[in-house]
Amino acid sequence: MRKVLIVDDEVNVRLAFKNLLEQRNYIIKQARNQAEAIEALKNEIFDVLLLDIILPPDGWKTGFQILEKKKKIALNAATPVIIVSGKVNSAAINQRVSEIDSIVKIFDKPVESTDLLKAIDKVCGS
Repeated sequence: MRKVLIVDDEVNVRLAFKNLLEQRNYIIKQARNQAEAIEALKNEIFDVLLLDIILPPDGWKTGFQILEKKKKIALNAATPVIIVSGKVNSAAINQRVSEIDSIVKIFDKPVESTDLLKAIDKVCGS
């Protein structure tokens, strides 16, 4: 079974993604903040990380901290990342994103369900 970690501070977004992906038989783990995301990445292997790059308390810096820490976690260092976030089209974020190999796709919120599913299926080889 394919496993996805959804990291987003908005409960409605997490639930919408969870419901969408469970219909496609994905196993879902959710995290609402950096601590929960890192804990999950340390304890389970994921096929893809679905990440809101702009998270409390420090906005996009928090999202990039998750990505930096992920690189040091052997279980998920190479896990592909799909970013789904608001306001990702800024020069600062785009520069940082281009430096991270594991990011395979970036979507602005709101994202079309079909586009998100295509990207996740592609990453997971479905």
